Amino acid sequence: MLEPRLLELIDLVFAPEDREQARELIDSAEWPREGERCQIAAIKCSDGRIDRLVSAIDQASIDYRDLLMAAGFGHDMFAHLHWTPERR
Repeated sequence: MLEPRLLELIDLVFAPEDREQARELIDSAEWPREGERCQIAAIKCSDGRIDRLVSAIDQASIDYRDLLMAAGFGHDMFAHLHWTPERR
């Protein structure tokens, strides 16, 4: 089950027709110990596209630190808590 913050971000980033698939992808993925931080990084890097979300999830499984850097969350442990996208 995804946290309310993640559900809110998915709703902000993804088009209505892609939200359920995005939820399922994020919920079913195996995340590293930096789980929530990586999940938010994946949402940010996806730019609202399912194919980019899949790529971000794949990147997290290879080296989650690269995903965090790509999202701009690599140098601040709390940056993911302050990121809020503009509503689509």
